[in-house]
Amino acid sequence: MKLHREKAYPYLVGLVVSALGISLFNYSGATFPKTICDLLAAAINVSAISMGFLATAKSIIYSMEDRRIMRIVKDADYHVILIDYFMTAIRWSLALAIWSGVGLVIEWQAGSTWQRVFAAIWLMIVTTMGFACYRIMHIFAKLLRHPD
Repeated sequence: MKLHREKAYPYLVGLVVSALGISLFNYSGATFPKTICDLLAAAINVSAISMGFLATAKSIIYSMEDRRIMRIVKDADYHVILIDYFMTAIRWSLALAIWSGVGLVIEWQAGSTWQRVFAAIWLMIVTTMGFACYRIMHIFAKLLRHPD
C-alpha cells in the first residue's frame, strides 16, 4: 500500500462510516437501544485494553532495535512513521474512552438531535480507532514475522 493511502485510510473510513450513521439515524427513524450505556462502558474497556496493548507493542519495537529488520526500518526513515502510527492509535483509543465517558454522563432521552450528532462522532471515533489499531497491528505482525 502506498504511504499516503496507508496514512489516510483510517480517517477516510471513519468519515464514511460516520456519514452512513448520520444517514441511518436521519432517514430510517432508527433509535438508540435502551442499553446504550452498556455499549459505551464496553467501548471504554476496549479502548483501555487497546491503549495498554499498543503501549506494550511500542516498547517491544524499541527493544528490537538491534535486529536487522529494525535497522532496515530505521535506514529507510520508516521508524518515525511507525511510532506515529502507534501514537495515532493510542490517541484515538483515548478519544474513544473520553467520548464514551461523556455519553455515560448525559441523559438519553428519545429523539434529541444531539443524540444523532453524538452517535455520528462516536461512530467516526470508534471506526478510526479500529482501523488505526488494525494498521499498526498489521505492520507490527510483519516485523515480528520477519526472519532475522
